[in-house]
Amino acid sequence: MSTDIFISWSGEKSKKVANRLADFLEDVLGVKAYTSDKEMKPAQNWRDELERRLSEAKFCIMCLSIENIDAPWMMWESGAIWQARKHAEADSSDRNERVCPFLIDFPPGELPSLAGPLGGVNVVRYGEDEVRKLVFQLHHILNPAAAADGVTRRFQVGWPGCKQDIDGILKEYAASLQPFEKFAQLREISLERIKRTRESPIMNRLLSETLDAFGQYIRGAIAPNGGGSTDLYLPFSLYPTHHLSLISGRSRNSVVHAVALLDEEEHFWSEDIGGKILKETSNASKRVFVVKDDVHLRANVKTIAQHASRYSVFVLSLRKFRDWYSDFCHDFSLCWIDGKPILARYENLGSATSIRFTENADEIKEYSEAFERILSLATAAPSAFDARSSQAIDAFVGRVFDQQGSEFGPVEMSRYIEIDEYDKFERQHPYYQKMMDRMVEIHLAHHRDATERLRLLEFGAGTGIFTEKLVRLKNAYVTAVELDANCFKVLRFKVERFMSTNPDQIEESTRILPVLGNSCSYDPKGKFHSIFSSFSDHHIAVQDRYAYFENVKQNLLPGGLFIVGDEFLPPHENTKASYDAALMAYHNHIIEEAKAAGHHEVAKLERAALESGLARLGDFKVSRAEYEATLTKSGFAFEVEAIGPKGTDAVGGVFVYKIWVSPDKPANKSKRKAPA
Repeated sequence: MSTDIFISWSGEKSKKVANRLADFLEDVLGVKAYTSDKEMKPAQNWRDELERRLSEAKFCIMCLSIENIDAPWMMWESGAIWQARKHAEADSSDRNERVCPFLIDFPPGELPSLAGPLGGVNVVRYGEDEVRKLVFQLHHILNPAAAADGVTRRFQVGWPGCKQDIDGILKEYAASLQPFEKFAQLREISLERIKRTRESPIMNRLLSETLDAFGQYIRGAIAPNGGGSTDLYLPFSLYPTHHLSLISGRSRNSVVHAVALLDEEEHFWSEDIGGKILKETSNASKRVFVVKDDVHLRANVKTIAQHASRYSVFVLSLRKFRDWYSDFCHDFSLCWIDGKPILARYENLGSATSIRFTENADEIKEYSEAFERILSLATAAPSAFDARSSQAIDAFVGRVFDQQGSEFGPVEMSRYIEIDEYDKFERQHPYYQKMMDRMVEIHLAHHRDATERLRLLEFGAGTGIFTEKLVRLKNAYVTAVELDANCFKVLRFKVERFMSTNPDQIEESTRILPVLGNSCSYDPKGKFHSIFSSFSDHHIAVQDRYAYFENVKQNLLPGGLFIVGDEFLPPHENTKASYDAALMAYHNHIIEEAKAAGHHEVAKLERAALESGLARLGDFKVSRAEYEATLTKSGFAFEVEAIGPKGTDAVGGVFVYKIWVSPDKPANKSKRKAPA
């Protein structure tokens, strides 16, 4: 069958549109429409074939897109089409009516300048009305004797499907268009507009300079970051628009972890764009709003309450943020889009502020860990926060600015123990070193066959005495949680100093994360292979122990261990007098052992701990029987061994517990076998 319509294309998008248009015209008109993609045979002389098809075709359509308008192939084919039409027609007066540039993706109102043989030829733009006109033009040329009713009916039937397919093609390539291709489109359109301003030299100059400057900015905005990926620097004023684009529309599966310094760089939270970001943010997201003082917090409490009703929101004072984490004291956001992370942060470049986007894995990891630490400093906003209640606002402001704690956060042990003295001398406790060594041995034996990096969690890390042992373990990720802000200061600075001054003592695969948080409620991402508590469980109030043990279970991986080393009282009756006697029996034993070894500073610390226990102030030691009963009711099984003193239960002592989740919650026995 000879060719009636020759359809030319260049590029994947143009090819797909040409093939779909050919099928549509054949169905509607009952003619032969040729595209080289569908009918060119392997090893066929393409030039001879195209010339033959062009010479026999009665009509030629060129599928023009923004990408191929200046393509050399389209220029060659336009010339070949023109020459073929010139030789095929004795009367070439209607030659222009037999060639049709078909514009598939040019914006409305924008008409490309067609050079060469196509100059002055009428174009058809993709759309129902213009395609209908083209169809009836083809009907008139190719089969004028046939009735038009059938063409109308077949057009009405076939057009919706054709339009759906071509729209899908255009959408597919619009979504995958690379930034510089989009800039090329913008440049082409802008050049067309500049041509229209030639009668105004001033406007022409302004438009040309703007276009050149924008091109230079785009090229300068992209910079390699040394991590195998590229950073993108954009004007900071565009950040809310870009952030909204990332978390909305086609990117519905998104999670955001962000820090926002209110009214520093980000002034948009009370504006319309802030409301749109709120609407699109997923409920799995977390954001820390940083405020300057209580007045600033009260001024923004409505915005904070609105966000807290949708996802997890925290509030932090700017002073605390700067004092604790000055390196990260700026706005940043971590977005996971369909599981793929990207970091955005504000940066000053000379006198200008930019927003930098990066996919650098090391930097994303650094900021993810920092966010967890920052989160531990902040105060959670209630999800049902009544911003109209002055009482609710006053209570929340009080929690944010720690009116019931220290200047920097809550305190516990530092209320009754000199923290510097404790950190310096507690290692000399008669049984502490042996207890810590045994805890590490149990962990290593249990995970001796592990090949993956182990995630370790320490609850009640204090000033980091036991943490120092954990950080020397190979292939480990250590998270150390401490509630007391004054202890945490020592812990954090000790970890950072140790990491920077002893790199040879730390495996490259080891990472340490200090967190200011509550052991009863700390809920990070992921679970842990081992959870440790060293001289810490006796600081958990009796009424909080079930919640504490439940949180341990929630954070423990299947088959993982909870390893506890702690001080326990001798058996006693459930009376204050009996309890106080048991408390004095234990501490007096430790005081005498410390004095005998010449460790008078330890004896002093023990006397302070005894006084706090007698006053029920933060020291809540119990007997083994009471502790084990709570473990059993909480669904744990365990083994226990004495560290010292051995051979007597008259004064209590230091014991190590190897604890695991009991699958059937049976009655526990002290020597029940642990899982392998």
